Amino acid sequence: MRTPTRRAAGRTVLALLAVAALALPLAAQSPAVSRRDLADAYLQVDAVAMSRGIPAAQRAAWNRDFDRTTLAFFGGDFRRVVRDMHHLVARMVGDSAAHSPTRQLLALRMRTAPRILVAGRDRTLDVNATVLYADEGIAPARTLRLRLFDAAGQVYTTGTLTIPPGALDGTIVTATLNIDDIVRAPGRYVVEATIPGAQLPLRTEVFVLAEPPDDLRGRLLRDIAALPSTADPQAVTSLRARAELVVEYPNENNAAQFIANPAALAVELEREVRALASGRSPDGQRPGDFWRAIAGPNGRIAFRLYAPRQVNTATPLPVVLALHGAGTDENMFLEGYGDGRLRALADSIGFILVSPATATLGPNLAAFDTLMDVVAREYVIDRQRVHVIGHSAGGALATVLAAERRTQIRSAAVIAGVGAAPADGQMAPTLFVGAETDLVIPVTRVRASFEQILASGALVEYRQADGWGHTLVVGALLDDVVRWVFNR
Repeated sequence: MRTPTRRAAGRTVLALLAVAALALPLAAQSPAVSRRDLADAYLQVDAVAMSRGIPAAQRAAWNRDFDRTTLAFFGGDFRRVVRDMHHLVARMVGDSAAHSPTRQLLALRMRTAPRILVAGRDRTLDVNATVLYADEGIAPARTLRLRLFDAAGQVYTTGTLTIPPGALDGTIVTATLNIDDIVRAPGRYVVEATIPGAQLPLRTEVFVLAEPPDDLRGRLLRDIAALPSTADPQAVTSLRARAELVVEYPNENNAAQFIANPAALAVELEREVRALASGRSPDGQRPGDFWRAIAGPNGRIAFRLYAPRQVNTATPLPVVLALHGAGTDENMFLEGYGDGRLRALADSIGFILVSPATATLGPNLAAFDTLMDVVAREYVIDRQRVHVIGHSAGGALATVLAAERRTQIRSAAVIAGVGAAPADGQMAPTLFVGAETDLVIPVTRVRASFEQILASGALVEYRQADGWGHTLVVGALLDDVVRWVFNR
């Protein structure tokens, strides 16, 4: 699956007149906060931190505030997490007064119905705004300006949607847009909502396919089931997992489904199925960002793979294995952690980025061997230059790999995490980074873990990131961390 959520191609057409219809609010009740809501809120904090920077005077306080949302997340208070991250974003962009335009907008969840439009079937698109939380008393009316555009910025449709004054948690308002022309252009489109004065927009995606998604998914799964028995079983596992992502309404707690670009995915899957059906391997050595899955010793392991522009059959590229922290998934390093900074570094340095689901990779290290073999079948990689970077819980697995697979791992880095000393004191060179204001894994624990491993005789180094907390430190320090591992 090609997964970038900010890039797509489109064609230019005349903008259409939107027909905005105000719906009566439903009975107000606190909406359930989904994994997608949590991801959206985190990505807003992360993107603002990277694009605007965090002033030194606010760095420690804002990092501590963000870490408190992490502790609330592990405590299960998801509604508080979303609200507090939105308040932090508003402070970061300088629009944090009660009922400020930015806070009014961030308190809303925006979705489309349907999410996938079908050419020849759909002529209108409902845009729904849900009040996630009523923020500090009686909120004023909010009139959202809507526009639908492609990745090139071509606007197709505009409209408005008004949230009534005093709307309570769970209030839903809908606007209906006329989208007749775009259903003839399969691809990805964006619906954006703004309020005058807001420093950030709300965005959600809509896709156009040539056939209904249930029909497409069923046809793909039948074609996969009919592949010859000689087809690579790992390729078949990946095909089946990706076909299951072609759904009209993604599960809001399944990140792979709501991140997926089903329009691009359909093209990719059909090409690969044709190749395997004819006895050929799917074309490898393709640059881009892909979601994959393999059959591991303990079940399916999902991973994201990013291949830079430099891929070719003549020059083996090094590999960076990126291991995310607890509570996240294989998408974290590609979408977050510095607004996907590691992907940009893969382009500038020239390495294959592989980010698996840490929890499913970790229990059996044979899964690491399988993963590397699968990547090596698709790309020409330098098996002598495999580097591991882990954050938090991913850092613990990074230390295990650095010790147990030290002949295959060139170097490792542990960011805001801890690990156990190897029994024989032997492991690949490893960097530990402690975050000074970390409320999740205090810097004293990171330092103690480093000193224990150092005492075992392992080649390790320690650095401290002053003013940074548990998660935002990753994006801030990734350039330095990557430079360190590549110099070993």
